[in-house]
Amino acid sequence: MEKKLLNIIKDWAVKNKKIFWKYEVSSFYKSYVIKVGNLPDPSAENVSVSANNRLLNNQQKTDLSNAIKKAYTKEEASKSSSIDVRIDYEDGAVIAEVV
Repeated sequence: MEKKLLNIIKDWAVKNKKIFWKYEVSSFYKSYVIKVGNLPDPSAENVSVSANNRLLNNQQKTDLSNAIKKAYTKEEASKSSSIDVRIDYEDGAVIAEVV
């Protein structure tokens, strides 16, 4: 399930990469950690971004939490109640890893 969540968060970050790296010089791309809590039923309030929690608006947080909710089936249970994913931008691609 962790890998599935990682892929969902990465796909979401790829679609929204301009939010994170719009104004940064390419040689100084910043890493972000996206934390999603209250699994398997997160809400917008359970989504936060390290270094700048105001980076995402409520709709963006809601979109991510809804995508995560859809990933869970009744049979699947998360081993933890949250996931932290570090996202980086390197050579034109978003890279994500669980921290």
